[in-house]
Amino acid sequence: MKTKSKFVFIIGLIVFFGFSNLTAQTTSVYVIAHPDDWQLFMNPNAYHSVKGANEKVIFLHVTAGDGGGGSSSSYYLAREEGSLRAIRFMSNTFTNVGALGNNMNQTTVTVNGHQLLKFSYRNAVAYFLRLPDGDYSGNGYPLNNNKSLQKLYNGSIASISAIDGTATYSSLANLEATLQAIVTSEMIPSSNVTFNVADDDLGINPDDHSDHIYASLIMQDVANNIGGVALNLYTEYFTASKAQNVFNDDYLVSAGTWAATASGLSDSSYYSSWDNTHNVWLGKQYFRTVPANNNPVATVVALDASAGENPLDLGTFSVNLNSVNTGSPITINYTISGSATPGSDYTSLSGTVTIPNGQQSETITVTPTDDTEVEPSETVIITLSEGTGYNIIAPVTATVNISSDDVIPPGTNLALLKPTTVSNGASTKDRAVDGIYNRNNYWQGIPYPQWWQVDLGNNFDISKIVLTTYYGNNRYYQYDIQASTDGSNWTTVVDFNANTTPATSQGNTFNLSNPKARYLRVNMNYNSANQGVHIMEFEAYGTMSGNNPQVIINATDASAAENPLDSGTFTVSLGAINNNGPLTVNYTVGGTATPGSDYTALSGSITIPNGQQSGSLTIIPIDDTEIEPLETVVLTLSSGTGYTVGSPSNATVNIISNDNPPPVGNIALNKTTTSSSGTERPSSKAVDGIYTIDNWWGASPFSQWWSVDLGAEYDLSKLVVFTYYDGVRYYQYDIQGSVNGTNWTTLADYNANTTPATSQGNTFNLSNPTARYIRINMNYNSFNVGVHIIEFEAYGALTGSFGRNFPDQTSSSEKISNENSEKYSLSVYPNPSKYGNPIKVGLQLPKDQRASVEIFDVNGKKIANKDFDLKKGFNEVEIPTNYFSVGMLIVKVDIQGEIITKKIFLE
Repeated sequence: MKTKSKFVFIIGLIVFFGFSNLTAQTTSVYVIAHPDDWQLFMNPNAYHSVKGANEKVIFLHVTAGDGGGGSSSSYYLAREEGSLRAIRFMSNTFTNVGALGNNMNQTTVTVNGHQLLKFSYRNAVAYFLRLPDGDYSGNGYPLNNNKSLQKLYNGSIASISAIDGTATYSSLANLEATLQAIVTSEMIPSSNVTFNVADDDLGINPDDHSDHIYASLIMQDVANNIGGVALNLYTEYFTASKAQNVFNDDYLVSAGTWAATASGLSDSSYYSSWDNTHNVWLGKQYFRTVPANNNPVATVVALDASAGENPLDLGTFSVNLNSVNTGSPITINYTISGSATPGSDYTSLSGTVTIPNGQQSETITVTPTDDTEVEPSETVIITLSEGTGYNIIAPVTATVNISSDDVIPPGTNLALLKPTTVSNGASTKDRAVDGIYNRNNYWQGIPYPQWWQVDLGNNFDISKIVLTTYYGNNRYYQYDIQASTDGSNWTTVVDFNANTTPATSQGNTFNLSNPKARYLRVNMNYNSANQGVHIMEFEAYGTMSGNNPQVIINATDASAAENPLDSGTFTVSLGAINNNGPLTVNYTVGGTATPGSDYTALSGSITIPNGQQSGSLTIIPIDDTEIEPLETVVLTLSSGTGYTVGSPSNATVNIISNDNPPPVGNIALNKTTTSSSGTERPSSKAVDGIYTIDNWWGASPFSQWWSVDLGAEYDLSKLVVFTYYDGVRYYQYDIQGSVNGTNWTTLADYNANTTPATSQGNTFNLSNPTARYIRINMNYNSFNVGVHIIEFEAYGALTGSFGRNFPDQTSSSEKISNENSEKYSLSVYPNPSKYGNPIKVGLQLPKDQRASVEIFDVNGKKIANKDFDLKKGFNEVEIPTNYFSVGMLIVKVDIQGEIITKKIFLE
């Protein structure tokens, strides 16, 4: 038992110090669509991983496996319990050390902005995302709105949510970024990483569940993005027809694992899965290994998403790699789609782009073709496709919009000389739109009712219709007018069927509330004079649909601070200069900061003057003395008159408090403490700052626990425990952290210790886990049955306060402007930024200049750099974040020796 404990302790130290003294460290990731998949198809590999020396094991349960029952059914919870029992069973096989019981350190963690359920057990962690079961076919279930991984991956749905409502993933890219963040945060640094997933080759793995296949495809995207990940691709359902290839202890453990799973289902009030239907897969594991792929990863963004015909305004796509190309030129393939026509609306594109050696990106230019056709905004969409020497990862699609300069003047009759169709009287149908207002010039249909219809050629927002019928002899007509965008589905916009007023030469005018229509139909139902119905002229007025300007918002200075005062700035922008009079844009205010106390309150609207293209909103922090974490001001555009809301529709400015806690200091000192029964001395003695050997908290017999409440949530960097010491005795314990005092996560495991305690205590450096409560479980004293803590220390930063002591990224010879410059204006947004989305750097320059942009992490390590040739005025460049780690980053811009820096937080 002691030999085993010493081994575990050695491993713990090596993990703690970064595994500098070992080779062949391994991280194995088992990705399963449903919580009872891996036990049947990926065992005994999973078992050997759990029992492996120097190996971290991550179980990712992507869907709930609810079978269409949603969160109202206990089925998915029963399957989760089965998976957890299976992990515990494997971990405890063939060992004579004390088992850990059924406590798996359940906690809820935030990953990429999403709340996820996590369990930990020795070297294994398990995550449950609880996405909807997509059914075998991938069509989904009605109770889950027919959503599935297959539909998300294929683009037929834009987002997907956990069945219990705990998380919503706004896109495939958002889901993949979350899965990647789980892996990168849990994996052993610099280890060999292997993903275990279903084989997506249907020739090898036919007739598998859609969730299995698409969970695999999603994780293969993640593997490509991380780089250097090997794949084990498993045959699953099809193994039922294959021969047994697992024997001896491996077979016994595999069978036991499945038995533990089945008991989890039956004990959770659901049927047991120990039956012949499932047991047919026992003793069979078939997989193939795909070596690690270190190809660069390609993404695409619309660097300039707005193009125009006249004056000529080019649109630009940027195809980016996750690192500088150090090899031969890489040719990346793409397909072209959208509503614009290549060759007539814009210069045709080749379908490939080449990134040379020494570069990280290349642009694709969209050059509009000027014509005289009145057109709505049209799109050019490019989608990256597979090729040689690179991988692709979301975003793989981007769009450029081409706006036409050929607009219809206000007051133009949209129906004039447009194509017409009728139910009767085809020889005269075009007379109703020929512009001739003569009583001898009309369309006639006999007998009533008959209909007449015009095609306006595009969708318009119709503001007015004028209908002039034949008139004289006190005759009157009764009719209705319908509108349609597709010529099939009609909406009545005018009902004149109760009319008894005689027709006149002035016709009848109908003012409308801008219904959208391409097709307008007049149903002529009655003529008081005879059986014929007659239209002399039909007029329609309006504007092309979508011609209202589109409004977006960005945080052009996303960092604000109390003291010294640093204002933040939002910019509300139009796609073009406003030439239609002052435009008032509405917005709502949210975020964690309080208007009026944390910053000067905003009005809820901004007016963009005539002749301007944008307006600014300034966030002015209010200095106070309260110690606060970083707080946010979030503005979201809302609908209004004369504009449409585009994307991005919301933005965030962060307010940093100058009243930060000291960067160093024991945050546990004199804080509130509690302890278990059996206490011999007050628990407060462990945080009173007295380090004498006769001043300690103690309790007996072991095991006992002691806990401290830090009073607020902190990101912990270091813990120090001083136990009683005499040169002989040693203690074994573990330390746990919690944000709520209920759900605990192990921060340090010292249960294998056999080294005598000293006056120096034991120091545990941590990777900034968040906790308010810290508990020490004192499990053993080698000398007697009592356990004793002389003093406990904790160090860290208040959660959300990122401090001001960032490493100096400049040399003494550089002129440092920090966040202000008389010559240049720097903005970095959105802030915070989402992992996987590019960081945008905005620079206002007095002349054409070259700028160097560098990104540093908080430890001062340079993680990206790129040079740009910029123009006079405002410039915007993008820095991909696919290969960054989440956390605080420093953006440093060097313009001819003048340095400007900004901080940005990557989520």
